[in-house]
Amino acid sequence: MKLSEKIRMLREEEGFSPEELAKRTDLPVQVIYAFENGKEYPKHSRTYTKLAEALDTSVRFLMEDDTGYAEANSAER
Repeated sequence: MKLSEKIRMLREEEGFSPEELAKRTDLPVQVIYAFENGKEYPKHSRTYTKLAEALDTSVRFLMEDDTGYAEANSAER
């Protein structure tokens, strides 16, 4: 499962709108939309921590088996 799918799934399970998740993570709502659409990935570990805390999950769950994350980060190198 891709990070974008995990974020959307967990957000919906918690009953949050993208705007509410943005408030809870102190991230711009545009960034939340970009994460959910797979157009952007967190660049810092702290962002994963904020998402995991707000979505009541672990950073490990968000990062594991996410091929998009690996591809995005290897392309930057």
